[in-house]
Amino acid sequence: AEKAARKLRSNDPSFSGLSLKHVGFSVTEARVIARALAVNTTLQALILDSTALGDEGVEIIVEGLRGNTTL
Repeated sequence: AEKAARKLRSNDPSFSGLSLKHVGFSVTEARVIARALAVNTTLQALILDSTALGDEGVEIIVEGLRGNTTL
């Protein structure tokens, strides 16, 4: 999660898609990704299917996406 968050925060234009398919996340890791999503301006695709986020994790990711202007 931290590696993906660093890439998101860097706003590297070559990093336009993030697949977290089949990745298990803790609530803490979901918060790390959500904070990075909120400041990212280059991501164009986020794949979360088959991710074991749970209700709380999904709510955290949604909050991060509220600040994102490109997805």
